[in-house]
Amino acid sequence: MGRWVYPACFFKRIPGELIIDVTNSCNLRCPVCPVTFAMTRQRGLMSLDLFQSIIDDFKKEDVKPAIFFNFSGEPTLNKALPDMIAYAHRHGHSTFVSTNATKLEADLARRMIEAGLTRIALCMDGFSKQAQESYRVN
Repeated sequence: MGRWVYPACFFKRIPGELIIDVTNSCNLRCPVCPVTFAMTRQRGLMSLDLFQSIIDDFKKEDVKPAIFFNFSGEPTLNKALPDMIAYAHRHGHSTFVSTNATKLEADLARRMIEAGLTRIALCMDGFSKQAQESYRVN
């Protein structure tokens, strides 16, 4: 995969948020999620090198976009996530992770916090175990 280059000529100003899909895989099969029924591209994990090259494209900018780790996959499946958070944090970006929380164990949570994670959303879809599991399949 080639190096991603941020196309400055296409923006009148730097975006406030940059959504980076560090994986398009998920450990669940939720019935209304496009990852479950509509994903046709190959599944995979973003490398730390590629992530760093994206962040590096914003080094010269005074105002850094917030980095959102969520889109079509479960970001905690990418083992490099804490390193990605740390790299973005060191370069002046705030960070946000949205997770189904099924893989969020104490060590991973501690590593993300220590890396400089700004915000996290734990996605829950029911007020009971039965309701949650009827939507969050697996």
